[in-house]
Amino acid sequence: MRRWNHGKVLPVLLLCLSLLFLLAAPPFLFRRLKDKRAEDPFEPEKPEWTGILTLWDIPYISTGKGSTARWLEGPIRHFEKDYPGVFIDVRSLSTERLAMYLSGGKSNDLLPDMISLGIYEQPIPEDDLVDLLPGFPEKELDGIRDIAVERVLSGDRMIGVPWMMGSYGLAVKEEAFSDEDLTSSSKTLDYSSLNTLVKKMSFPKTSDGKKKDCYGFCSYADSSRPILSMIYGKDGKIEGDDGFSLLERWSREEGILPPDWEQFSYSTAFRLFAVEQQTGVLLGSSKIICDNRSLQQSGKGVAMQVFPVPMEKGGKFYQDQIAAYGVLRQDSSEKQKLSILFLRSLLEEDTQKQLVDLGMFSVRKDLQLYAEDEEMKILEESLSQAAAGPFGENRDRINAFWEKQKNREPAPVD
Repeated sequence: MRRWNHGKVLPVLLLCLSLLFLLAAPPFLFRRLKDKRAEDPFEPEKPEWTGILTLWDIPYISTGKGSTARWLEGPIRHFEKDYPGVFIDVRSLSTERLAMYLSGGKSNDLLPDMISLGIYEQPIPEDDLVDLLPGFPEKELDGIRDIAVERVLSGDRMIGVPWMMGSYGLAVKEEAFSDEDLTSSSKTLDYSSLNTLVKKMSFPKTSDGKKKDCYGFCSYADSSRPILSMIYGKDGKIEGDDGFSLLERWSREEGILPPDWEQFSYSTAFRLFAVEQQTGVLLGSSKIICDNRSLQQSGKGVAMQVFPVPMEKGGKFYQDQIAAYGVLRQDSSEKQKLSILFLRSLLEEDTQKQLVDLGMFSVRKDLQLYAEDEEMKILEESLSQAAAGPFGENRDRINAFWEKQKNREPAPVD
């Protein structure tokens, strides 16, 4: 009988088994790895809907510094990482360009998935905006400042997500405190002290052989109306409070207020205060602080102190600088859900802390962004007392008051 040569057969058998393994293993291992990735809790799941979400940012609020569109790049990168296959495009539009898109009953196909909400008027019909209240966690809502929540309520509907706030204050030139009876050490001013400072800073001045007027007080009105923070007082009453009465007296005294100051843009008012230095007190937003610091870096600007707007006992601060985005109704429920998730992500703690890059403030009650910045801290702390704004039922009443003041005859000079 012929004997098998085990020394030769065994290597051949092993070689055959190796070839069989190399041919069969790759598909098997690929399936195992694919299954493992699907089970990995740290691997983001691809959402049911993928594509591009669009957001139109309208500059209803001027940031202290920087660009909102550029700031949004950070939160967008984070969101796109969490939701593979979903991308967000941001477009900055002026109010005039938005009006063109909305004119003539144009198709909603041209409109974005998310859009800035107006303040003194709402260009987008509120019925076209998704009610976010049913799916919004109550705990998350309770952590937002009350005035910011009020900003996005329309009756019993929540038509947007508030994500950024500004604040108003008084910028007062240091030279106003040269007298012994006035001191800059106080953290607040009452209307009596403010009146003293304003009158002191109203005088003719000679510079380079030229005589020019220096005014005591100035403000501006563009997309926001800081002057209302001074005259919208206790219990929501406007006319008859101390701030309103003081402005009425100043308007009758020559040299206190610049001509046509009610029509000033921010840039005109700031230039008069910090560049031409013809105004002693400027009422406005955190942008004054940021812009003055930029000037000081180049050896310009003005030495100033910052104070909160005076408030009567039992009063409340008026605030119209609250940025919010709404979600337009969409055919795809999954796409709508992703839009809402992105807006909610803007409320996350790490994202809200980045608002310092815009020189703005958080809508969250539990965050203080400017503990080490005395000027910004003063404006930030006043937000805890902000409880009135042009929102809900107040909007029509405040707009009517504003139009009345714009159209009234100038007060006779005493």
